[in-house]
Amino acid sequence: MINTTYNSATTSTVSVFRPVDIVDAGAWPGHPPAPREFANPDGSLSPVTRPLITMINPRWYFKYIRVVVENAWGRVIHMPPGTTTDITADRSRVGGGEIAAWGLWFARPENQDLQIDAWRVHDERNIYPQPRGILRYQNSFTVGQCRVAVWPQVDREHAQLIDSWKMSQGSVLFDGGHNFYSVTNTGNQEQTLIVLTSTRASDCQKILDLPNGRVRLR
Repeated sequence: MINTTYNSATTSTVSVFRPVDIVDAGAWPGHPPAPREFANPDGSLSPVTRPLITMINPRWYFKYIRVVVENAWGRVIHMPPGTTTDITADRSRVGGGEIAAWGLWFARPENQDLQIDAWRVHDERNIYPQPRGILRYQNSFTVGQCRVAVWPQVDREHAQLIDSWKMSQGSVLFDGGHNFYSVTNTGNQEQTLIVLTSTRASDCQKILDLPNGRVRLR
């Protein structure tokens, strides 16, 4: 099994990021357009000026890497220039819930200015629910709120930076379920990132072990 989990009980300097190569032998599915407006609970609309992490159907991205993974999910991260996401983790609840066992972060020409920072949280009492909940698309221009789950969040003063990865270095496996992270757009253009994940480490191993698969550890 591949293990990308950082052990906070040690002082290990082993990176939490595992670089991978993705064999590009077919058409990339692309990504949904970045929404321009939020749908507020009162029906009004607000312009999008901050990063957006929205849930998407992962089917076409798994098809791209030639594997079928059940009960997996995908996220698209839209990043305006010069912005940073909250420090969060891929969990459905603050105290646990569904926890992502791995994440495949696709490096593409449209996200070369993005950087992932991994954080350690020493005191879990400082973790609180992300107030916006899980976002979903209403249409190609607008996102609404779907509060079926929340993400855990922690403020920067209660987290310690442990590792970083620039998407210009290539695609990467990162366990965002057990490591808190933030994403920063260091460039002056809008950037977009696709992430696939599931709750089972065996799904990741399945992707890596496929004889005709597209994902290879470096």
